[in-house]
Amino acid sequence: MASASANAKTEVVFGVHSVRHALGVHVARARELLLQTDREPNAALREILEQAARVGLPIRKISRNELDVETAYGRHQGVALRRACETGPVLDVEGLLPRLGQDA
Repeated sequence: MASASANAKTEVVFGVHSVRHALGVHVARARELLLQTDREPNAALREILEQAARVGLPIRKISRNELDVETAYGRHQGVALRRACETGPVLDVEGLLPRLGQDA
């Protein structure tokens, strides 16, 4: 899952599977890992921490309440990733329809 942050140039991805995927596929966009302070790391969280350490990603430990706010009260499972928003053209339906039949 993802939520837009107050800073329009970043977004927050949250939940174990979403964060793990984002670190594996879009690591260049990652800015900081947000980790719930009172959460005991399980195998999945340890894997995420190892991924973050490999790329030198800053880790900020915050309270559950702060993480709730950062994720707009989403089901964060104790972890979230702040990343740069993907940039590209914004298309409306009329601009998108002609592209539907094209190979990407």
